[in-house]
Amino acid sequence: RRNAVERAIGWIKGCRSVATRHDKLAVNYMAIWSSSP
Repeated sequence: RRNAVERAIGWIKGCRSVATRHDKLAVNYMAIWSSSP
């Protein structure tokens, strides 16, 4: 599960120039997804 989150964060950082506004939304989504059972 942690690896998936780390890959998502890496993807967000790589796409930050394109999706600067969406990075926080994606991080929040991943945080909710990773905390669900």
